[in-house]
Amino acid sequence: MVTAPRRQTSHRLVKLDGIAMPNLKSRRCDGEFIAELPGVLLVLFILLMVPMIQLASITYRAYLVRTAALEAVHRAGRAQSFIADLPGLPGDPPNLSAQSIFAKYINASIDNKVLANGQLNAPSPALCCLAQPMLGGDPTVFTAPLPTSMIDPSKYEYFFELRGSALVSPLLPFTSNLFPVIPGVTGPMDISVSCRQRVENPSGLAY
Repeated sequence: MVTAPRRQTSHRLVKLDGIAMPNLKSRRCDGEFIAELPGVLLVLFILLMVPMIQLASITYRAYLVRTAALEAVHRAGRAQSFIADLPGLPGDPPNLSAQSIFAKYINASIDNKVLANGQLNAPSPALCCLAQPMLGGDPTVFTAPLPTSMIDPSKYEYFFELRGSALVSPLLPFTSNLFPVIPGVTGPMDISVSCRQRVENPSGLAY
């Protein structure tokens, strides 16, 4: 049987006090690298993972802001009126208007930390009504009760719409001046919020 010859390892010999000893300089360098490797890996991990965590938190919080705004507009679309709260049946609470329902739900979302670190910045009034002609053309925007001449479901489609912005902050705040301000990573990010919902009770837009 023929076996492969064993690899011969040799070290350069140096003389110390007349005694020949192997040179261990290369071994010492390898040992230093192995000792420093955990620290190097930790630094690389931080540099790679922190931006990913920040971007993931920004994405999640932006989703919460948009979901809260979308739900508020959706609930407003089922209101009985646009601006004014209408009285209910005897012994029942009043029927809240679309504006009141929208403001109530957004405020509740902020109180429940749904919009934590994601304040919704919307124009005042935040909710407007769009009257879209059936035959095409640009919609008419209303921020007050509609005139009776504009309430005709055979000629117009009606929508409640929100257009605003939200300032969303990442999970880990960076307050030091050592880092440049990068929206979504080291600082807050300004996102646009736009939601639209069909009006279920067009006759109530006059109130």
